[in-house]
Amino acid sequence: KIENFFPNLATIEFFNTGISEIHKEDLQPFGEKLIYFAIMNGTVEIIEKDLFIHNPNLECINFIDNHIKSIHGNVFDHLQHLNHLWMSSNDCVNKNAINGTDLAELVMEVKGKCHQNYVQHLKNKIHELLELM
Repeated sequence: KIENFFPNLATIEFFNTGISEIHKEDLQPFGEKLIYFAIMNGTVEIIEKDLFIHNPNLECINFIDNHIKSIHGNVFDHLQHLNHLWMSSNDCVNKNAINGTDLAELVMEVKGKCHQNYVQHLKNKIHELLELM
């Protein structure tokens, strides 16, 4: 496991890897030490609820140039140290923010545009499961 080799890892950055999904369990081993997380030029489509729940000290998040269609509306709420959020070139949001008002506006835009898509995604998954029964 990577956390065994790098117990103080504070930065994780993926570029052009084809990563399509990330889960809170993937980030849990890095806990409070993680301050920068990025998946750029990837194929991520969904940012799930509580993705960063184990990483409350994140200062910078970068999802530039993915295919993000839906984001749970409260995924960034507990990140008190967040001051850079890069979300440009995605399906449901195309904006970056550094500090203050811009960051608050981007988080509100995510809640408005991307959360509705997240709810619809969950409804579709439930419908698919019911059809399998």
